[in-house]
Amino acid sequence: MNYKSIYDNIIAHAISNVIEGYGEIHHIIPKCMGGSDIPENLVKLSARQHYIAHILLTKIYPNNNKLTYAANMMTNLTNSRGYESVKRSFSENHPNKNPEFRRYISELMTDRVVVASTCKKLSERDMYWCTGVPSGMSGKKHTTETKKLLSELGSGVNNHFFGKKHTEDALGKMRGSGQSKNWVITSPDGIVYVIKGGLKRFCVEHDLQPDVFKKKVGKGKIPKARNGCNQQRINSQGWEINEGK
Repeated sequence: MNYKSIYDNIIAHAISNVIEGYGEIHHIIPKCMGGSDIPENLVKLSARQHYIAHILLTKIYPNNNKLTYAANMMTNLTNSRGYESVKRSFSENHPNKNPEFRRYISELMTDRVVVASTCKKLSERDMYWCTGVPSGMSGKKHTTETKKLLSELGSGVNNHFFGKKHTEDALGKMRGSGQSKNWVITSPDGIVYVIKGGLKRFCVEHDLQPDVFKKKVGKGKIPKARNGCNQQRINSQGWEINEGK
């Protein structure tokens, strides 16, 4: 039996027929095999499809212990239909959908102080733009095999936009998005800079953190940097950026 072909057909069908309602995000190329969280490597599957996909992966790559472990965790619910029934029921009756429970959690977390050691771990894990510490795929590269698989999965009939065309309205918006924007940037000392495009260049010239400025457009002054942030992030605090006319 060609397990690889069955797996590819499930993925292709899910890409071209996006399900509504409950679904589970699946990594087309498993993370343990070099796959990443980029959109091209993610697909929404039904719970049953997700279950079957992981069983197929163990057949395709029988010597991969991590894939076997993941499948084993799912097969504790006997079969694909049992797995789907339990997951769907859990989603529909999740405590977070209960207003009283949400209110209780909100009150519980209000004024809660996160210790410095936890802040540091969260910062190092997720805040590359703040700390300069690589996270996710930062500093990494896909292997040639992974690139080839991603290309095949996003080409031809596997591409969700295959056989479609953009409307004139959409094309007009895309053409406009390529135009340089005007920026009004105010320093902590009150000096106002008006520039057209070149935001990254401006930040480099003033030793500031470009990513922070992009996140804070129109949101007031950039807040004080956390402990452990790099010098560019520290230099950025107190600045303000708005989109000009």
